Amino acid sequence: MKKKNSSIFPIVAGAIRRQSTAGMLVTPEEIFDVLRREGRLAPERDRHEWDNIPEDLIGEEKDIKRIVDQAGKPYYYSARYLNEAYALILLKRKDNVLELMAEIVRENSRVYPRPVPLNLFMDPPFSMSPAEIDACRKKMAESKDYGDIAGTITSTGTTFFYSTLYLKPSHAEYLAEWLDVGQSENP
Repeated sequence: MKKKNSSIFPIVAGAIRRQSTAGMLVTPEEIFDVLRREGRLAPERDRHEWDNIPEDLIGEEKDIKRIVDQAGKPYYYSARYLNEAYALILLKRKDNVLELMAEIVRENSRVYPRPVPLNLFMDPPFSMSPAEIDACRKKMAESKDYGDIAGTITSTGTTFFYSTLYLKPSHAEYLAEWLDVGQSENP
């Protein structure tokens, strides 16, 4: 059975896919704006009816996915262009960048084990400015919730963060120096 909104699915799916190729999530409000700009909104229809379109679309287009932020707000993306991990980082970036940064540092320290160069957070999907990174560093230093997050500076001046829950300071310093200097000098 064909859904009543199926004629606008290609417009909505296209908008979600375009945003996903640009590395961005889509809100229901953005979908509503696309439909309005395309002249697909009938004035007699209730806004609530249009809010259901993304959910109906998920059942029709297998690559369209939904994730929800801490407040319960949905966001949409295309799995053709963004994987779930990347989409979750984008979502966490909106929710709590400080917690995201700490989570990445802890995960790298635990799983790989390795420290994380702070300049990593300037690259997508984090896309943090140097000022944002510096603000996070200061907040972490002031909060007991991030007491395990420590830093080390290599001989070339690159700052790395690691978690003392998973790496000893001497090991983290050695790994940071290797990642920043030794690796490139010893191919």
